[in-house]
Amino acid sequence: LELQVLTAHSWREKASKTFLKKNSCYTLLEVLCPCADAGSDSTKRSRWMEKE
Repeated sequence: LELQVLTAHSWREKASKTFLKKNSCYTLLEVLCPCADAGSDSTKRSRWMEKE
């Protein structure tokens, strides 16, 4: 079980490095499944957009 957890953490880190830009306002889930957040208003993204 510990090996599976370590493998999952490693995969998540590698996927983040591959698909997310530095200081991205998006989460890995939003990047990999963009329609998963289609109907909701992300407060993180709203705050990030206000800074610009």
